[in-house]
Amino acid sequence: MGVTVGTSIYELRFYGENKGAKGYTPVKENNIVVSYTDQDLYGKIIPNTDYAYNLPDGVEITQDYYDTDGGHPKVILRMDTAYKEPSKEKGLNPGDGGEILFWVIPKINGTITAHFSFNIRGYTADQSKSAPYDVTSISPIPTEVPSSGLTNAEAELVAKRIQAVRYLNTHILFFKETNTGTEENPNWVPGEFLNDDIIENGYFTMEFTDAVVDEPIEVRIRWDWTNTFQQMVLSTASDPVTVTPAVRSAIQEYVYDHWDTVFKDMTFEDIQAKMMISDGEGGYSFSEETVNTGTNLDDLSRGYNRADSDIGNCIDYMLLVLTAE
Repeated sequence: MGVTVGTSIYELRFYGENKGAKGYTPVKENNIVVSYTDQDLYGKIIPNTDYAYNLPDGVEITQDYYDTDGGHPKVILRMDTAYKEPSKEKGLNPGDGGEILFWVIPKINGTITAHFSFNIRGYTADQSKSAPYDVTSISPIPTEVPSSGLTNAEAELVAKRIQAVRYLNTHILFFKETNTGTEENPNWVPGEFLNDDIIENGYFTMEFTDAVVDEPIEVRIRWDWTNTFQQMVLSTASDPVTVTPAVRSAIQEYVYDHWDTVFKDMTFEDIQAKMMISDGEGGYSFSEETVNTGTNLDDLSRGYNRADSDIGNCIDYMLLVLTAE
């Protein structure tokens, strides 16, 4: 995850030693196991195009904390889950989730209003054809298909990769965590759903009142890539994202509003018919009864899974960029 800060009202502090890309061990078809180090991976990012290349970029305050400042606005963190099965390849997959923990360090007293944006960037990778099968290059997936220089087949492949990045940006859900316990015995749970603001406005807003200069304010963002469509939208699904009914309703509305990047090979009419109920006056609302009627849930799940499949087939690496303003 890349982080940049563009303000002097506050700085950001991050915890941890796991800066940089995560080394991983892919298993090849001929059962040759190849390990890549952190430096092997983030050293492949093209200079001056992404934040990962600039590591380590931050002021080390202690062994475990890194602060941004005017001369060091960038930090890289790993966004992955710790597998308990060593045989599994490291990385992100549907069903994964985690927490982004940081502190806002006020530079003024009083009220601070901060805008945070999340943007996921996708990359493709090339590997050598022989041992040690090193990653020879990592290339960013563009946001638009180049207008020239590509064959029709190449342009179609780039368009498919661009759409896969859009799927990924929609499928990973972000929540502002709320402490329902005490300061001594905290209990952090997913609260406000952030994706709508991120997509519609380009950012979400946090306001911190009674800020005191240099006194850290803790912020926790929960992220979840639900394994199935059912887990995303139904409160009765097995192992769902645990949220309040109001947040679940916000997720359901979000799926409807962004159907074209939640599902693949489904039409808007499909979504209305299989997921929604009409109020008779031109309005529609999410209906669990409609979703669970006939084959609707299976059809919607297949559309969600097809989008996930494209993510896996088209994107080799991802970088989550958090920008604070």
